[in-house]
Amino acid sequence: MVVASISPRWSPMAAAESRFWLRVQHPKSPVMPPLDVPPTPAETATLRQLAIQWLTDYGLDKQLLQRGSTRQAISAVLRESAGRALIGRFDVESKHAILRLFAIAERDRGQYRLTLANLEIQHNVEDGTDKTERTYVDQLDIDNDGQDEVITSASHSEAWSYAVWKFNANARAWREKYKALAGGC
Repeated sequence: MVVASISPRWSPMAAAESRFWLRVQHPKSPVMPPLDVPPTPAETATLRQLAIQWLTDYGLDKQLLQRGSTRQAISAVLRESAGRALIGRFDVESKHAILRLFAIAERDRGQYRLTLANLEIQHNVEDGTDKTERTYVDQLDIDNDGQDEVITSASHSEAWSYAVWKFNANARAWREKYKALAGGC
């Protein structure tokens, strides 16, 4: 029997800011401890640099990007073959928009590269009615194929949603597999 539970630390009001844990228990395999840890300063700097490079390639001004900040960064083993992944969000605010890049960086031939880059752009800076803030929740082998999927939560101005990301070996990147609106006004 498979049982999924949500930790009591979770609350709808703090879905984007608080992290909650999904745990699956199977009679033949005990719950594994969390595989994520706070990143080292060097790992945080690497994630920041990769985000800045991605956003520069997207067409943003490098000077603006220097004012950006890395948020909710962690280091985790998502795929055994890739070693530790860097997961986090890079936010940058201009007069006209707030950009939030949720990213996963993994080692490829000794160098980190982004294997997931999900950009959310908030055009309404004043009241935030089009705000989306994506955060990493956890990892879990949902489809029972032996590879963990990544679960993210996104808070919107009056709602929140969840997405499940699956690694595509051919594209060497994470792709959104499922998305669901979880609640709102």
